[in-house]
Amino acid sequence: MLTCTALLGQGTGHPFYKFTHFTSQDGLPQNSILAILQDDMGYLWFGTDDGLARFDGYQFTVYKHQFQNPNSLNNNVIRGLVQDKNGYIWISTEGGASTSMTLLPLPFVLCETVN
Repeated sequence: MLTCTALLGQGTGHPFYKFTHFTSQDGLPQNSILAILQDDMGYLWFGTDDGLARFDGYQFTVYKHQFQNPNSLNNNVIRGLVQDKNGYIWISTEGGASTSMTLLPLPFVLCETVN
């Protein structure tokens, strides 16, 4: 994942872009990003082949399927992310199921699964 920050160049008035590259060594569950969302609170969400990651600008929080936990993701392969007008994040997973989750309170709270 790359993040980009625009700064004004010294005295030129032209923007200077700073890129930061993140990998699984920095906390991503996997290096291939399949879906990206910036929610209305500013968090960046990344869907991968091995789970969902939320980036707060400093660190990643990773959410994965937990076999014994019905409130966890139903699959670790995240194909799509979208936030609706009510603040719910909808997660499209491998196999076609969509799950909605609330932003707050964290940790992950499963709201609904649609097949």
